[in-house]
Order: sequence, then structure tokens, then C-alpha cells
Amino acid sequence: MPVSSSFLSISSCFIPMLWSLPLLAAGVAAKILYAGVNESGGEFGVWSNDAIPGTGLPGRFGVDYAFINKSAVDIFVKNDKINTFRVAFLMERMCPLSYGLGAKFNETYFGYFKEAIDYITITKGAYAILDPHNYMRYNNPSQQPMTGSIIGDTSDLKAATTAQFQAFWNQLAGRFKTNEKVIFGIMNEPHDMPTSLVLSNNQAAINGIRAAGAKQLILAPGNDWTGGHSWTGYANASSEYMFKMTDPLKNLAIEVHEYLDVDYSGSHAECTQPGPSNLAALTAWLKKYGLKAIVGETGGGQNSNCYAQLKELFGYLAANDEYIGWTGWAAGPLWGTFRSCCGDDSGNLEPGTKAGNGSIPGGYETIWANGFRPSIPTTLKRTMAQPGPSSVPQTPVTFPTVLPPDFLDANIDDIVNLIVHRFVISSIAVSSKALCDAFCTNTHYARVGGIKLIELNVLEREFLQKIDWRLTCTREMLQEYYTNLVRTHSGRGTQYQMGEALAKNITSHIDGPFFGAPSAICEPTPTALD
Repeated sequence: MPVSSSFLSISSCFIPMLWSLPLLAAGVAAKILYAGVNESGGEFGVWSNDAIPGTGLPGRFGVDYAFINKSAVDIFVKNDKINTFRVAFLMERMCPLSYGLGAKFNETYFGYFKEAIDYITITKGAYAILDPHNYMRYNNPSQQPMTGSIIGDTSDLKAATTAQFQAFWNQLAGRFKTNEKVIFGIMNEPHDMPTSLVLSNNQAAINGIRAAGAKQLILAPGNDWTGGHSWTGYANASSEYMFKMTDPLKNLAIEVHEYLDVDYSGSHAECTQPGPSNLAALTAWLKKYGLKAIVGETGGGQNSNCYAQLKELFGYLAANDEYIGWTGWAAGPLWGTFRSCCGDDSGNLEPGTKAGNGSIPGGYETIWANGFRPSIPTTLKRTMAQPGPSSVPQTPVTFPTVLPPDFLDANIDDIVNLIVHRFVISSIAVSSKALCDAFCTNTHYARVGGIKLIELNVLEREFLQKIDWRLTCTREMLQEYYTNLVRTHSGRGTQYQMGEALAKNITSHIDGPFFGAPSAICEPTPTALD
């Protein structure tokens, strides 16, 4: 329907301050909400041919280990439109051996890690999965994945306890609990240990995370390298235990890894294992228990067969509501020409890198471009099944309408012209900023800078004037925005909800369901700044 002139009567925007959670309870349909890449590098630099404990610890940032290359993250977000990065770190660096596993951190290492996570989530608006890349082991990563004491192994006097693991997660989650773009991955690839102990450690981590007040999504692994193909079908399989996990917020999913080579290791160039059939039993198990899963690692070699196999895998995930996402293995700032997956000459997924001796196109140009990119959903995590509890009071906040200079002179018959498009987008942008300012006046949060809200409003308007109000959207976007306005009386005012098309097209930075959380809604068009 055409945009009504009654739209002009809107003099304020009421936005509920919601922290929406992607609740994954039984009966709630899912889809591919997360798609992206692993960032491997924070766990580098500790290998020892003699398995000497402490080798490479704490290590030199930028030399022995690093978390992300910011320019690579920029490329993935802008060019590939992904919305998820799984960022590896090492628990022995976060919790040095002199401290032991627990709530005491190496603040230098944590600071570098947080800088990477903040860049992904705050600067780029994507999601970050925190990935302790420790194989459910702690104290000797010198020959990972085989060295180190199994966490919770009471027969090993050197082993960290399950309680220590809970304290670790309580501390880490507490530090990120206000960042709704963070996802907690409990552990990378537990293996060769009692599955009952994996369950106990998983539950301890869940308990620690929730006790910290963190409400975000948690990803729990299984045993046997958390393989999707091996989730069922043998004694003490993950399927016999992992349905027993409990989360009071029901915001929990299973993380599985599924490579397509002969032994599921990701070390061979050829893809001979069909993902869809190998995941069929897991899919049935997820359906039985009303659970969801994400494929945290997958990959293939630099060949057309692997590209086709990856396409089939991602198609299968998209066709089954039990799966909510995937991240490919792997990019990272320190790989150079080395392979991260699947054959000596496959290279890695880091943009700008080469493979083999440095003369072969790298994995980003080949495997990512042909095997991953075609399956990246065009709409990632922009809607959700149902809202979750709010982390702040759900009180509507009224914002002043901001009008471009030429808006008041517009003819009423020109209601769908570019002037109104600018009005809509700029109003949303300013309202979002004002919402952030109002959020920070909450007595539980500190204001930054001490600037008054009225001064911020002036700054916002000055900014819009500087860029000549070139905050634009398409006619179709505006039409669907208006069509999908939801008018309900809450007793305190009228609540408006953005339509999906607006959320889908306004910005590549908004890749999640957290419409109520303050975030940058729109950027000026390139011509406004160039």
C-alpha cells in the first residue's frame, strides 16, 4: 500500500529497550542464523617437539600468537556479508600455569583478546564465538591436541578440576555479559575421555556462565572431537549424555565439527565423506530432544569436488531447522602460506594469503570463493523466533523527531521521494544513538564523557548536516517499513517495530535480532564521504 500522509504525524519514536535472546527451545523453528569463519591464531606458538610444558608461554603478541587481522575482518564483513567469527584462544595464556585454571586472568593476554572481540562485535557489528581451543585439557599445550591433563580427571593430580573450569567460565562470561554479540563456545573438540565427564564439564560451564548474569547463546561440544558423524551409534556416545544438559534460559545449542575428507580430520585434499548422510543420525537426535546445532568447523580442499560437497552440506543445514549456523576452518593472521585445512596446497581462508610455495592462489580466493561464499545466506540473524528476557527495563523512550532542512518544504504528494527516505533513516540513526545515551543514564551503568543528552542531539544534527543528510534507503525499503509498522497500545505510548526488509537492507553491520539494543543503524552513502 502507498505510504500514508499520516506518517507525517509521527513526532516521536518509541523503542523498547529489549535484549532479545535467540531462544532455542523445542518447537521453535530455526534457520541459518550464523555464518562465518574461524579466526585461528590466539592458540599458536606453543608447540614443542619434546612436549615440554610451558613452551611458548606466555608468548609474544603479534609474533607467537595473534587473534585477528582487522583488515581481514573488514573484508569478510563488507565483501562476504558474514556475521560470525569463531575466535580461538589458549586457556594457559588466559590463566597462566602459575595461577592455575580459574577466575584469575593474565590481564595483558585478556586485553589483546578483548580488543579483537570488541572489534568484531562493536566496531563491525558481527558475532564472536569465544573458543577456548584446549580439547578439554589444561596445563600442557605443547603437543596439542594430545598433551595436557583432562579437566575434571580426579585420577590425575595435575588436572584442573571441574569446579575450576566453572570458575573460569564464570569470570570470562562476566566480563562479556553486556555484549549481546558474544557467544560462548564451551570448549574445542573434547576427545579420548569419558563422555560423562564432558557432560559434567559442560554443565559446570553453563552454570558458571548463567551465574555471572550472562544471557547469551552457549555452544556445548560432545566427545570424540565433537564430530557430527560420530554423535551417535557407539557405547558412551555423545547422544547418550548431551540431552541431559540444562540451561535455565534455554539458550543453548550443540556445537559439532564436520570435515568431508576420508577420516573427518580436515587433513586431506579430497572430499569423500558426504556431509548430509553423515549428519542424518545427529539430525534425528536433535529433533527428538528439541535441540539445535551449529557446525563450528568444516572445510574442504582446493578442487571442484570439495566445492560441490560443501555446497551440499550447507544446503542440508539450511534445509533442516535443527541447524542454526556454520563457521569454516580457518582464517587467521599468522597462517602465511601454510594450510589451515585440507591438503598441502590448499592454503588458508585469510584474505590476501597464497598457498603452497607462495605462487598458488590461497584458500580465500579458491575454497572460500567457491565452497563457502555461494552458501552464505543473504539474511543472517535478522529475525528471531521469540524475544527473551530484557537485561534492562523495558520502558519506551521518546525521542525528538529530526527533520532534514528541506523536509518541511516538501509537497505532501511527494511523500515517497528521497527527502522522506532520508528522514526515515536519519531519524532511526539518531534515535538509535539517543537510545544508547539513554541506556547509559541507567543507574547501573556509567556515562562516558559526561556530555548532556541535549548536546549529543546537537552533535548528531551537526553530523547529519555535514554529510548533507545523505542517509538513504530504497523506495521498497521504506514501503515495507511502513507496511510492517506494528501499532499496539502499551498504556505508555505506541510501539513501532521495523519491518524485515528495512532490517535486512539498512546495513550489513546489523546481522542480529537485537533490534532493541543500541547499535549503529546506518552509515552515509560512499558519495557523502568520498
